[in-house]
Amino acid sequence: MKRLNTIYIATIVGTALTLFQWELCARASVTRPVQIPGTRVVLDVPDNFHISESFPGIEHDREQVAVSVSEIPTSYLEFSKRYTGTELNKPDTRLLRRERMDKDGLSGHLLVVDQKIKNRRFERWIFITGDTDESVVITGYFPRARAHKYRDLIDTTIRSAFWDSAKVLDHYQGLGFRLDDVPNLRVASRLNNNLIYTATGRLPDLYYTDALLFVNFRSYAPGTNITEQFARDQFAKISLLSKPAIDDIQTRQLRGVDSIIIEGRGFHAHLGYAIAAIQVIAMTETGALIAQGFTTLDNRDNDFDVFKTTIASFRLEDN
Repeated sequence: MKRLNTIYIATIVGTALTLFQWELCARASVTRPVQIPGTRVVLDVPDNFHISESFPGIEHDREQVAVSVSEIPTSYLEFSKRYTGTELNKPDTRLLRRERMDKDGLSGHLLVVDQKIKNRRFERWIFITGDTDESVVITGYFPRARAHKYRDLIDTTIRSAFWDSAKVLDHYQGLGFRLDDVPNLRVASRLNNNLIYTATGRLPDLYYTDALLFVNFRSYAPGTNITEQFARDQFAKISLLSKPAIDDIQTRQLRGVDSIIIEGRGFHAHLGYAIAAIQVIAMTETGALIAQGFTTLDNRDNDFDVFKTTIASFRLEDN
């Protein structure tokens, strides 16, 4: 496949780190160390918090409180360049503080940011660390107007983090699904609850020459009906595609569940060349498996077959 720019990786990461746009509420309480599923990060989790089913991280049992964890397949030195004063000082975002942190032999930075989200101001705490191969980003949110209630809790939780970089990672842990047949593809990374597959099992810093597949599972209320229009809307929102066009759309059974398959094309949103894209949405009793794959126009038929075989092998499992 033609090439993937790090801008796209940064786009995914930026989106992942802004998912938690909630009013947060918490109180100081007993903590316990817990490994965050799908990551190699351990956090001291306060009482009345639980592991989130929506993202790698923790949230309050009753209140909208959250701390997220992401492991990025880019060196700390390279990734941390995104979080400069220039990058963070925007109309709706302002860098309040930046400090160096050293934890367990790793160096990193803690950034405190004021951010306006849907007419509300949030304080966002971001700890970035890592090594020459990967970066770790731990992010907490709370309403700026109530900072006196949340600041110490978020600060303490983030500073409790431990990263076991040598640990063998189960990328499927906590996702609620597995793929049993993945021909010619390997997991390259997990960003929040998105699994990313490539032929090499890595995301190179600048370019890629193989097919790229994103897979995640979204929980929906029982009885939720995924329509063809919903599938079309999801395809139109793919961040990698500029001027997306649908060539074919089908509804058929995958693993005994109704699925909507869209085959199409567009232009790479950052580099401008034409690429082929496929999207599969498979509905289950508890949610939807959503997969989006990309390749060159020349490799379209072969790589689409690989994508379909991979997606059709999914099975649900308990978290």
